[in-house]
Amino acid sequence: MKSRVHLTYKTTYRVANWAAYDRALVRRGDVTVWLSPAAIAGWRREYNEERPKKGRGGLTPAAYAQQLTARTKTATVTAGL
Repeated sequence: MKSRVHLTYKTTYRVANWAAYDRALVRRGDVTVWLSPAAIAGWRREYNEERPKKGRGGLTPAAYAQQLTARTKTATVTAGL
């Protein structure tokens, strides 16, 4: 659609600070999210202690550590015989 404003009256925008303009173009898609330390601690605890992991056979990290401890004790006992 053609502009109805006469060319001599049309406002033109000129960039005076190209460095700031370039930085603004790079940052225009950025999103900043602020999380409280308590929320991060809760997420970290849930992720590291409670959530089952596929790489560990669907076991929680605590159950996996318990299984490893049991294996190590069994291997030590049988190696001593």
